[in-house]
Amino acid sequence: MDQLTELTKDVYQLKADMTQINSLVERLDVTITKLSEVSSSISELLAVQSLRLESQEKITERIFNTLEKQKIETESDNKELKNQIKEVEKEIYSELDKKYEKILSELKVMKETSFKEHTEANKRLAKLEKWIWVV
Repeated sequence: MDQLTELTKDVYQLKADMTQINSLVERLDVTITKLSEVSSSISELLAVQSLRLESQEKITERIFNTLEKQKIETESDNKELKNQIKEVEKEIYSELDKKYEKILSELKVMKETSFKEHTEANKRLAKLEKWIWVV
């Protein structure tokens, strides 16, 4: 009978252990289900983030291309402006040279005229001084 009692105790112990194991298995099933849900949510988030990243990369590429085009246009405009400035500078220097030459020729004429008038005035003054000494 001792064996029967021991067997009965063992069976009760095994039933209790099985109840605990069943409880653990149920909780593990719930945990696995929740982990599956979280995993699918994370997969969805990753897919959305991947699309956003691709979209941002396309936008960044368009911005970069636009900036490159603007850089090229700006460089071209700068070259054109430099050429125009050089042309205007040449024209200004040419005009200045012409004006300088004209001013020099006018000064030469004025000098010659002034010299002639000065010489004439000196002659008249000399005649006047002679007349004063004579009188």
